[in-house]
Amino acid sequence: MFSVHYYYATIEYKKYSLKADTAGNMMMEACQELPNALLDEDIVQIGCDLVRGDDQSILDSQKNLIKYRRTTRYRPINHYQYRNWRYFDTNNLYNDETTEPHHHVGLFKYLSREFRRATDQATKEINKKYAPKRYKLRTIINGFVKNDPIFGNDYIIDGKFVDVKHTSAALYERVRIFQPIQNGYTVKPSKNDASELINIVVPISDVTQRCYDYLEMFEKIYSRDDKLRLVLVIFGKNDVHDIEEKINEIRQTTPKVNIVIVKGKGNFSRAQALDQGMMTLEKNDLAFLCDVDMEVNITFFDRCRKNTNQGKMVYYPEVFKMYNSRFLNPDKNARRKHSRFRGHWGGYAFGMLCIYKSDYTKVGGLNTKMMGWGGEDVDLFQKVLKSRIEVLRAPDVGLIHRWHKRSCSKASLTENNYKQCLSSRAEALGDKRPLGHFLYLLQDMYPDLKQKLQIPV
Repeated sequence: MFSVHYYYATIEYKKYSLKADTAGNMMMEACQELPNALLDEDIVQIGCDLVRGDDQSILDSQKNLIKYRRTTRYRPINHYQYRNWRYFDTNNLYNDETTEPHHHVGLFKYLSREFRRATDQATKEINKKYAPKRYKLRTIINGFVKNDPIFGNDYIIDGKFVDVKHTSAALYERVRIFQPIQNGYTVKPSKNDASELINIVVPISDVTQRCYDYLEMFEKIYSRDDKLRLVLVIFGKNDVHDIEEKINEIRQTTPKVNIVIVKGKGNFSRAQALDQGMMTLEKNDLAFLCDVDMEVNITFFDRCRKNTNQGKMVYYPEVFKMYNSRFLNPDKNARRKHSRFRGHWGGYAFGMLCIYKSDYTKVGGLNTKMMGWGGEDVDLFQKVLKSRIEVLRAPDVGLIHRWHKRSCSKASLTENNYKQCLSSRAEALGDKRPLGHFLYLLQDMYPDLKQKLQIPV
């Protein structure tokens, strides 16, 4: 009798175990597909962490992982391999890896969340040490953090901790903690459709040689990837005629080249032109918002397709902006386009974008009331961030912005846009070393210039 009971109990156990596994897998898939806006909430993150395994087993495995990683930490043998610590206090993170000396922690949510978790852990360690008394962190006197992309973050925190009941009683303690990287888990790939048509929307305010160069570049790319369609939004009747002649010339050698012209309505602005081009597309069309000054490598379009997912993800590539050739040393890094002497990554520019027409419409599109160039790209980027669509932003080696002259007119720009225009011109001029050499060369050639411009020796 007992054997029969045991047999049926085993069957029941297997049945419910299978249901539990199925439910766990469903929850895991749901966590993988949740948008960033929801995953940013602590309660959601905790729930998703729990379905990855037993809570206690996670803690135990992390403790073992910390011990293992501390003993197997990579040891650099020279100054090139060493990773500096970064310094932070209550309000700022001081970083030597960027041109900006410090960042306000409150402006970057991921930094504030990261540091909050570290300081919470430091407070727990203090309360363990001085139990049953309870303390809270009042001020970070000194903070040091070292990021190891393989193991995790190392923290050293000098803090002022005050008694919860008697805030006049304070402790000044140093705490060192280590936050390991969690074990990885597989996320389903979004898509992999190499045959998807990309609509390249390009605004043209004035037909110059740059436009003809862009058309010739597109012809070469199209001969290798015919799943591309160029949408030129042109203002001005004469400009349309000139471009049509060039397209007819291209069609003599490449008859099936897919180029269409949209005649712009109203006064030109980049936002107006791109928006009018987007309105000609179908709901499910994939678009690449581009500029005529871009040099595009064919490999970019593969990333454009893979890094977008309708309703879920858009791709914001960072472009490499070339400096003025007048300040480039032709012998230095001639084979490498991506060199500090030849240009810089435009982390401040958000004009290039791969997005579906439906997502563009859903977030509100470009602000067509913004006239001229500048500002409209950041406005759209912020709209996308506020939506539930994930943003993939990274440097893209297949996009190079060719240097060109740019005029900044106070008469046609707002004060803010005028300042941004001047900053962009200065940023794109050249690397500080050749610019410095050029300045001192001018000083030697024109001695009076030193006094007039107050150039230091």
